[in-house]
Amino acid sequence: MTKVLSKWYIHISLLLVATITFCVSVNMKTAPKEDERVSFFVGAIDTKKDDLEAKLDSKCDEDILAIYYHFHNIYASNFTFIYSSFRENCDFFILPLNYVNDYKGATINYSANLDIEYLNDYFDTKLEYCLYNGVAKGFKVYDHFKDEGILKDYITYSNDDYKSDYYLFFQFKSINIGEMNSVSKTNNALKVIKELMEL
Repeated sequence: MTKVLSKWYIHISLLLVATITFCVSVNMKTAPKEDERVSFFVGAIDTKKDDLEAKLDSKCDEDILAIYYHFHNIYASNFTFIYSSFRENCDFFILPLNYVNDYKGATINYSANLDIEYLNDYFDTKLEYCLYNGVAKGFKVYDHFKDEGILKDYITYSNDDYKSDYYLFFQFKSINIGEMNSVSKTNNALKVIKELMEL
């Protein structure tokens, strides 16, 4: 009887390994490649996540198969930990300038140097930049004095207790940020940002 049970254990184990292998291989073949998806992170007060995700899904096209949006509450005690875990795999991140100034290394060391002329031409507007050591690292996407900015209908950036301008930073290793680094293959992140500016 023991020999029979041990054989069943081996069969079940082999079946489990085969199933996991099949699932992983299917996922690898069907999941969008890095240059076919855009991922971004927002640290703010609140979000209408479902509404925003539905809008983002409608912006996918033949070049951009998926847009991944990650949000975390800026008040959360684990915010820096969560942001650090997402920052590596996002094409860009939107953060309050207060946070960036308090934790410069957490953002600036992972941000691409911005080409001001290239971005102003691409977005057909004069953007407002934040400079660190004379280098443009991010551009303003929300002004708390005017209460204006991208995704304002979907993201709560400021309230009575927390007021800050928000800036967008590009991940320096992203392959979707056009001419702003040497490894970029597409400008898909810029296309998504342009769409977000029009929502």
